[in-house]
Amino acid sequence: MLPSPRQIKFPNGASFTLDTLVNLFVDSLSDPIRPSHCALFYTSALTKLIDLPTMQVLTELRASRHDLLETCLIFLTTPRSQDEIRALQNTMETCSCPKDNPLSNGLHRYCPPLKQRRSLFPEIIDDISIMLVSCIINHKEPTNVPMLHNFRKRTLKEERRGKTPMWPITPDWAYMYQRLPSFTLLNCIIILAGTTLSIMIFTMPSFAPELIEMMNKNVDSLEKINSVADRDSTILNAVENTAYLMTSEMIARGEGRRSRAYWQDHKEVLLQALSRVVSVTSGTHFHGDLVQRACLIHDILYVPLDPAKYHPLIIEGSRALCKEHEKENHFWMAYRLIRQVTVSDRCHSPGCLETFTNAGRKFQFCSGCLRVPYCSKKCQVRAWKLDKAPHKIICPLVREFSDQTRLPYKFSDKQLPLAPDVAEKMCQEKGVDEEKARAIHLYFRMLDTLMVDP
Repeated sequence: MLPSPRQIKFPNGASFTLDTLVNLFVDSLSDPIRPSHCALFYTSALTKLIDLPTMQVLTELRASRHDLLETCLIFLTTPRSQDEIRALQNTMETCSCPKDNPLSNGLHRYCPPLKQRRSLFPEIIDDISIMLVSCIINHKEPTNVPMLHNFRKRTLKEERRGKTPMWPITPDWAYMYQRLPSFTLLNCIIILAGTTLSIMIFTMPSFAPELIEMMNKNVDSLEKINSVADRDSTILNAVENTAYLMTSEMIARGEGRRSRAYWQDHKEVLLQALSRVVSVTSGTHFHGDLVQRACLIHDILYVPLDPAKYHPLIIEGSRALCKEHEKENHFWMAYRLIRQVTVSDRCHSPGCLETFTNAGRKFQFCSGCLRVPYCSKKCQVRAWKLDKAPHKIICPLVREFSDQTRLPYKFSDKQLPLAPDVAEKMCQEKGVDEEKARAIHLYFRMLDTLMVDP
């Protein structure tokens, strides 16, 4: 039970505890194949749950009402054929709810007008997804809710029977209604799972073309709307963010060669799609963010500066980044690569694909440099004696660099990397040897190659 029950109040004076609402909601979805209530009921109920002081209530629900979250997750992950999805949508958009429950009646009668007009099946998927994502990304309190566990085995079993999960729990995720929840959930999972998911995605030839196709389809839809004010670029923003996470973000996490190799045959088509994105969203709320990410992707994938192919804002931004790269030096590269390996979430023994997420734990760092993570003693010993790039030759240099610069052993997400000129000045003031910094730079570049092709 909730420690401090909250009241759900209606304009007619009736009120119910939050637990009562949760109980009715869970009971109505107890059979995920045949929900007992209509879209209006679920839209109104979810509005009540999400519109309460959101994070505080959801934090309480995560801790005390696992049944709500698990019921929602099972509903979204229940594999269904296309015919079953259409039948479910038709059923839920036709009200046949029981009329003898005061709370249910109140939810029907007092659903917010805007929500009431849009009480369609996809809206339910949106709201349930938003609630689940809010719970997944809120780590203010520890919880044992198995949000992302034990579903892959069941889903694969159902997929063999020809059914498709409605929620993206594997890399070959379905673009659910080509709507925002798919991308919101996927992006959250990429951030949470890190290289665990990216490595799997980089083995999927279809991922990049499908993502680019999704961008172009959204652009096609927006181009048909003459008024810029009426163009909703929310989904396009999320799609582009997926591309950014699978390029720049993964490269920042140490997957440079793997990411660039994967996008090599798609990067120019991707940038052409991004150029269309930048054009169609001009004057919209997300335009600045879209341009910035497009420039970063253009730069990090080494796409030619061709003004005939790509939007002038992307070319301009990428040129500016090129000028910044001219300031790069061995001091900064050594600093950046040591920082990168310190925050990495994977084992750094070439050939091993273990990650924190796979193993369910953080790894021990090398006891010498205290920077490079390994999943086991076996992997550490193997990396120590590796033929092409043995860790033993660089370990003391990394430790010396870290000690001299007093480099932190933990970095917060808000702590941005130092700029090249700042890192160079710091190293020079601390007396760091440039040749040693160069050796660190070259070593980790070689290790990056071996991590992809040991």
